[in-house]
Parts: sequence; C-alpha cells; structure tokens
Amino acid sequence: MIRKILKFFSGLVIICILALVIQSQYTMVSISETLVERQNELNEIQERNMLLVTQQIQILNDKMQQMELIDLDLLTKSRKPSFDYLKAVTVMIKCQSETSQRHIKWLGTGVVVKVTENFTYVLTNKHVAGVGRPKVEINIVTSTQTKQATVVKFHEYYDLALMRVEGKLEGKLPVKGISFSKPQEKVYLVGHHLGRKYLYGEGVFAGYDRLYSVVQIPCLFGSSGSGVFDKDGNLISLIFAVTVQPIGGVFPVVDVAHGIAIDGISIKIFLKEYLE
Repeated sequence: MIRKILKFFSGLVIICILALVIQSQYTMVSISETLVERQNELNEIQERNMLLVTQQIQILNDKMQQMELIDLDLLTKSRKPSFDYLKAVTVMIKCQSETSQRHIKWLGTGVVVKVTENFTYVLTNKHVAGVGRPKVEINIVTSTQTKQATVVKFHEYYDLALMRVEGKLEGKLPVKGISFSKPQEKVYLVGHHLGRKYLYGEGVFAGYDRLYSVVQIPCLFGSSGSGVFDKDGNLISLIFAVTVQPIGGVFPVVDVAHGIAIDGISIKIFLKEYLE
C-alpha cells in the first residue's frame, strides 16, 4: 500500500516538474516574441523620427533659401549711388550779367554728361545759363578749378541748356547713362541748395505734373540744374523749378518738399547728337 502511495506521489511530482518545464519554455517563447515585437515597434518609432527630422531639415533649408532671396531682394532695393559718384558728376555754376543799370549774380547746378579730350559738356537749365540775358559770364566751379563756359545748345521749349568748357575738369566724370523712373522708385541728387555746396538729398519719384516729372526731394534756389538719379546712378531727370502757390492771391507758399524736373527721355532726345 505504501509503495502504491509512493509511486502515486512520485508520478505526481514528475507531472508537476514536466508542467513547470513546459510553462517555463512557453514563458521564454512569450518573452522572446515580446522582445521581437518591442524591437519592431522601436524600429518603427525610429523610422518615424528620422522622417520627421528629414522633413524639418527640408523645411529649414527652404526657409534659408527664402531668406537668402529676401536678403538679395532687400540688397537690390537698398542699392544707391554713392555720394562720391553724385559729387563727381555734379558742378556748381556761377553766373553774372552786367548792364548799364545793374549787375546781377546767381548760381545753380549742372551735370557732367560727356567728357572728350578737348571739352567737358555740362547739362543745366536755360535760366541757370542765363539764356536771354545780356552779357552773361558763366563759370563752372569745382573744389580746385574755375573755368569759363559757353552755351552750345538750348532747348526751345524745355528749360534745358548744354554748356562746355575747354579741357577736363579735375575730379569730374560723366554720368553713367540716361534713363527714366516710375512713381514710388527711390531717387537721389546732389545740388547747391541755397548756395550750400554739394548737398545730398534722396526721396522718391512722386509722379507727373502735366509734361514734367515731380520728385519728392527738398529743393530750393540753387537746386536748379541738379541731376536726379536712380539707384544705378543713371540720370533720370533734371530739376528746374519748385511750385509757388499764392494763398488768397497775396501770400506766396513755396512747395520746398518737391522738385519739378524734366524727364530723362526728353533729356536724351535733347542730347542725342552729343551722346552718339
């Protein structure tokens, strides 16, 4: 009887041991499968992260390219002719006219439009050159020279006159070119505002007043004959007047915030035979 009981318990123990072994093997298989699944999930997460990083890098590259384009556009828009260039193409003109009754002096500005071996040509206004006045003496003044000039041509309708001096003017250059501008574009000039030498101004091309250009740059006496230039240094118009409007027919008001100018196309036609 005892042997039977021992055999029973021995068998039971063996069965329990086998059960434990089977369970442990199943657990190991389950753990292995879980690790594989977890690794797969980690791989998927890594792939998604890499994709996100790649997309972010592409977005940053696109933004950098856009910023470079914007910077280039801003650089283009901010380009302007140097003060040294504007001064080099600009001269002061001093004139006087004498009659038996009075002696008159005045000054204005001119722009060098052509330089040859024998002559330097300067564009200005007829009223600056004294066209129509008797016994006019014209002198072109630089920081180192004063040379007498003569009028070689003037426009029948526009306030334009072309003068020349013999030889070259030290430190002076002809303008790069003659062009035109459009409203809202930046413009620049150097002139002799109220007799002050080589005053710099900048503003915008404001529009038109009938046949003439209007620039939003402060102008007053002495600015007549000042060249107006675009960002590339091309001459686009020539100042010849400001607007004076009487209020109530009594008190004159001068619009010093704007200059009235002759456009570049008219200038180019006027100078055609000299620029060819």
